[in-house]
Amino acid sequence: MRIDRVLPSREARDEEDERHVHPLQIDVIERALVLYSNPGDIVLTPFMGVGSEVYAAVRLGRIGLGIELKPTYFRQTARNLEMVERIPTTAQTTLFEWAAQQTAAEYDGLVNPSLDIDAQVAEIEEIVNER
Repeated sequence: MRIDRVLPSREARDEEDERHVHPLQIDVIERALVLYSNPGDIVLTPFMGVGSEVYAAVRLGRIGLGIELKPTYFRQTARNLEMVERIPTTAQTTLFEWAAQQTAAEYDGLVNPSLDIDAQVAEIEEIVNER
C-alpha cells in the first residue's frame, strides 16, 4: 500500500472545513473493489468528497456513482475523473468456475482414450478413492 497515492483535494477545501488526517488511499479502495465487486458493477459512495471511490471504480471498469453536497468537492471530483486511466479489465472468474477449472486441471490426462467410458469412470473413481 502506498500511503501517498491519493487524489488531489487541496483546491476543494474551504477555511471552515475540518481537516482530514489523511485522505483515503487509492490502493485500499482498489483492493476492496477487486475483492467485493466485478467489472460493470455499480459502486455507490453516498459521501463522495473528492471522489476517491468513484475514481477507483471507474479505473477498474466499474460504474462509479457518488453523492456530494459540497460544490467545491464535486468540482474537484470532476477534475479527478478527467485524469483517470482505465485499466483494461478481463472477466473475473467466479468461485464455481475456478473450482471447475481446478478439478479439470487435476484430472487432465487421467482419461485413457483406449478404454471405454465405463472403464475410464472406474479408473478415475479408483484414483479419487485412493486420495
